[in-house]
Amino acid sequence: MSKHTVTFSLTDAQAKKWGEILQSKDGIKTLTSSLRELGKLQKFKEDQLLKKQKKRGRTCLEKIPVPKSDAYKTQHLKQHHEQLTQICEICHVVYEGFAFSGKEHHYQAALEAELRDMGFLVQQEVARLLHYRKQNGENIQLPHDIRGREDLLLPREKLILELKQTAKLTDKEFCQLCRYMQERCDNSTWGTDTRGMLINFGDSHLECWYLFYDKTNGRISRIKVAQHEHTTLDTLIDTYYQ
Repeated sequence: MSKHTVTFSLTDAQAKKWGEILQSKDGIKTLTSSLRELGKLQKFKEDQLLKKQKKRGRTCLEKIPVPKSDAYKTQHLKQHHEQLTQICEICHVVYEGFAFSGKEHHYQAALEAELRDMGFLVQQEVARLLHYRKQNGENIQLPHDIRGREDLLLPREKLILELKQTAKLTDKEFCQLCRYMQERCDNSTWGTDTRGMLINFGDSHLECWYLFYDKTNGRISRIKVAQHEHTTLDTLIDTYYQ
């Protein structure tokens, strides 16, 4: 039978009150009963906190609102479900690894190390020359060494990871990843197998989006696949006001 150990910190008033109880005739019995009830209350509070943490930190892959009639998207997500779950979970581990938050390159370095340990081939800061398709249909490389840099690249998976550390994602961040995906799609052998993830290690929460080409219409689809709230500062440090 497992035992649950609870530690209590008493105020001076509580210590005095319980001291008086101990000196009474049924002191030990009364104290034991009180401790047992307090222990149950403490255990209840811990269980509720755990449920709350599990609820606020979730992987959304099981609840993606994809229309049942959209067979391609449904099949695509099913095909990559395990891999996406792995990446989302390790992103959460990295996010929690910086208890007091961090900068984008901190998360990038940590995520790269974790992905390598998981067996992924990872390339960092991969530079890609950018192209432009003229009105006459000619596809030209932009001059003056104009290029973009992919934060992390999983070449075997044809997957671009674009990382951010910002309060809120906007169209600007999504457009950056879509631009990189389009470059890979149009100017490499990847074609519409090109995929991407936009991962924001935000101030208050982690947000993971998955982007891929719907081969039935050639358009990019984006789906939020995970979100986890960050541990609040007041749970990590003691604060006093004078």
